Amino acid sequence: NTTRLTFVVTLPALVAPGKYSACVCTAGTCARTQDYALKVGDVHITRKPAVGVEWVFKENEVGSIEVTGSNLSMSDRIMIVNCQDTCSLQEATRRAIVSAPFVDLAPVQDAGAAEDPARPGEYLTVRHRYCAGNDVAVQEHSSAVVRRHQCFTKCGLQRCVGSGCFCEGYFRSQDTLTSSALCLDITECQHVCDSLGDECAGIDMHVAKPRCFLQRHACAAEAAAGGLLVSEAYSF
Repeated sequence: NTTRLTFVVTLPALVAPGKYSACVCTAGTCARTQDYALKVGDVHITRKPAVGVEWVFKENEVGSIEVTGSNLSMSDRIMIVNCQDTCSLQEATRRAIVSAPFVDLAPVQDAGAAEDPARPGEYLTVRHRYCAGNDVAVQEHSSAVVRRHQCFTKCGLQRCVGSGCFCEGYFRSQDTLTSSALCLDITECQHVCDSLGDECAGIDMHVAKPRCFLQRHACAAEAAAGGLLVSEAYSF
C-alpha cells in the first residue's frame, strides 16, 4: 500500500529563491534537526513568474497564456493540470492541446517607438504591452459617451447592431456590468480618451478587435519606466 502525506508550507516573505532539500523524520523525537535524516526531494523557490493570475478560455476555442515576471528565459515552461489536481503530483491535463509554440516577446524598453515625441491628441504605440490596474472606471462615469460605449451595456444588454456598434469587441465571458472595456475602434477610442483631458493618458487597444481600455496617467509613467506587462492581445 502507498501512503500519501500532504504538508502545507508557508514560506517567509524574505526567503531567498533557490533550491532547498525536503527531508523527513524517520526516527527519534522529530524535535531535533538531526532527526530529519532522509531526503525525499527538492523544493525550488522562485520569484521569476508573477503568480495569482487567472486565465479564462471559452470551450473549444484557441487562446493564449502569457506568463510575466523577471529574469524569465526561453528554457522556462509551464504545465496545465486539471483544476482539482496538485502541481508536481499529477500529469498534464489531456483537455488542453498546445497547438503552437510560445512566443518570447521583447522587453518593453526594446519594443521600439516613434522617434518624435507625441503631441496632444497623438499616440505612441508600445506593441504587445498593456497597463494593469489603472483602467478608467466606465460604468458610473460622468461622461455619457464613455458609459454609452461600454461593451457590456452597448453590446451585451442593448444588443447594438451595425458596423458603427463595434460589437466584434464584446467578449461575453469577460464583460460584465463593472467591466471597463469599450467597444470602439482605435480612432474612436482615442477620441474618447482625448475628450477626457487629464483623466486619460492612453489606451490599451486589442490588436485584432475593436476593443479598448482607457488608462489613467499612472500608465504613462509605467510605460516610461518599462513597467508595462506583456500581452499578445493588446498594445498600449
